[in-house]
Amino acid sequence: DQARADFERGVAVSRRVGISSFLPYTLIYRGLMHLHAGAWAAATQDLEEVVALVEHGGNLELLREAQSFLAEHDLLTGRPEAAHARLASLLDQFDLEEMNVTWLLPTLAWSLLELDDITSAAEVAGQTVRRARMQTLQLVLVDALRVQAMVAIRLERWDDAVHDLEEGLALARDMPYPYAEGRLL
Repeated sequence: DQARADFERGVAVSRRVGISSFLPYTLIYRGLMHLHAGAWAAATQDLEEVVALVEHGGNLELLREAQSFLAEHDLLTGRPEAAHARLASLLDQFDLEEMNVTWLLPTLAWSLLELDDITSAAEVAGQTVRRARMQTLQLVLVDALRVQAMVAIRLERWDDAVHDLEEGLALARDMPYPYAEGRLL
């Protein structure tokens, strides 16, 4: 409730005083809060506004983040093609392993799995686990382990799935990160 009130106030202040550079940030995190709370229409509205604000403004990092959250919504509503399309054009540039791309890779791997491209899903999930460890992105690692476990389940590699799920649960509980913990369970 406090987070909701804070985000509402942040968005209102950004709009009222015309601080357009802050508005996408307040909208994106309010959208994420709505997404995790299951208020999908409100989440979509906020995140699509972020995309509209930054798509032509050159803030590739915010664009990637907003599209990643929208892709998660696409997956949760049974539209893996839309999720994949959102993310495919936002990958690393110039063969760099950009940190903000690492953040969207678990969702990309999940979309590939839902599209029954298990080989590519396994490759992207494994790459994401490696990158998240290397870049010390614990939040991403938890999600990457979940998707890697989903791939292992699809391949009936039960021991690998259990290992990934247990590691992800331990990380989520240590943070604490109840949303990820719930997804892993």
